[in-house]
Amino acid sequence: MQDTGLAFLQATLDLKAPTVVGDTVHVEVEVTEMRLTRKADRGLVRSANRVVNQRGETVLTYNPLRLLKRR
Repeated sequence: MQDTGLAFLQATLDLKAPTVVGDTVHVEVEVTEMRLTRKADRGLVRSANRVVNQRGETVLTYNPLRLLKRR
C-alpha cells in the first residue's frame, strides 16, 4: 500500500494487553473489504490488523478504512 494511500478515513482500535521494553511484536493483516468509489482511480479498503507479541498473545487490534489509488 506504500505510495497509494490518499486518506486515512476511520479506524477502530482495541488495546488487549500491555507491551513493555524488550517485547518483539509483529502485525498480521487481512483485507476484509474492498469497494470502488465514484472516481475510477480510487477505492476503499478495510483491513483487520492484529498486533501479536513474542508469546503469541494479541496485544492490539485495529481496523482502518483507507482511500487508495487504483491501478
